[in-house]
Formats: sequence, C-alpha cells, structure tokens
Amino acid sequence: MAEQGGSSSSNGLARRHSLLRVDPASAGKPSQSFNADQIAECKELFTIFDKNGDEFIDKSEFVPMMRALGLNLSTQELDMFFESMDESGDGNLELEELVTFLEGISRPISFEEELCEAFSFFDPRTVEIEHNVESQAITDKGLAKIFKNMGEDISESECADMIKAATGGKEVIDFKTFQRFCKANKPPRYPIGEL
Repeated sequence: MAEQGGSSSSNGLARRHSLLRVDPASAGKPSQSFNADQIAECKELFTIFDKNGDEFIDKSEFVPMMRALGLNLSTQELDMFFESMDESGDGNLELEELVTFLEGISRPISFEEELCEAFSFFDPRTVEIEHNVESQAITDKGLAKIFKNMGEDISESECADMIKAATGGKEVIDFKTFQRFCKANKPPRYPIGEL
C-alpha cells in the first residue's frame, strides 16, 4: 500500500525500489562525480532514447528509458522522477540533468554485481539447460520484452535466432554464458605504470 504525504511518499518509493538502490529524493545530490567513461555511457543512453534527435528527452521518451533501466513505475512515480530530474522545469530532460540524476542515485558496484544486475534486467526464467539441470536463463520471450520496452519491434522468433547465433545453437543464455559474453567485452585493466 502506498504511503500518503510529502517525504513519507518519497521514503516509501525508496524502500519499494531498494533492490535497485534508487531513491528519487536523491536526485540532484550527487554522491559521486562520474568519470569520462561513465558520462559517455550516459550520453549513449540519452541518445538511444532521444528518438526525435532534438537533444532532449520528453515524457514520451522518458517512460521507455526508465523501463529499460528496469524501473517499472506507476504514472505517479514516473511523474515524480521526471520532475525531480527536470531541474530547469521546461518539461524536457537534457543530458546534464540525466547525468546529475544518475550521479545522485549511483553507488560503486563490483563487476560481478554489475553482471548479476544486468542479467536480471533480462527477466531470466528457470529452464532446463541440460538433462535434469535447471538454471536461470534469458529466453527469447524475455529478450523480446526488453526490446519492446526500448521501443523496438523485434519478434520472439527473431530473438530466438539472435540467441542461437550468439550461443552457437543454444535456445537460451544461462548466467555462465552471459558472464562469458560480458567478460569477453570487458576492457582490460592495467596496473598503474603499465600504460
């Protein structure tokens, strides 16, 4: 049941989304500043959802972005997030406003935590991956749902083909395979002095 009132409502939302570590009340209060790579990632996210290319994200572009980030929010919650991010109050989000908001809700996480969160974003299902061996895995249905939330029209059949192409014929992507994909694309880390 939703709480009523000013700050108690914000606190309720923070608790409701505690697994995502998102608190709309923290917008505009950066806990850390992003580095150049993180800002580049924000810009990429922004560009993906700026469908009309006007360098703003309006409310119609905002909803798919929040869903793609794994936030399935009510209309009231979406409005609250949008208003807290829209520092200029012009009804549009600029890249700088998105960066400020994301800095405010971020916290450092390990690469393994990031992999787990990324995997769960694809809404994995328990499936049999080998004879009598069940595991959480990304399915064609889960992948198609993500594409739909991002505003892309890609069928389950097309997603099944993508999964088979990426896995060498498997019908699902289990966490071990997902880790292998992600680690293969992870930039190398160089100790100081070896650059």
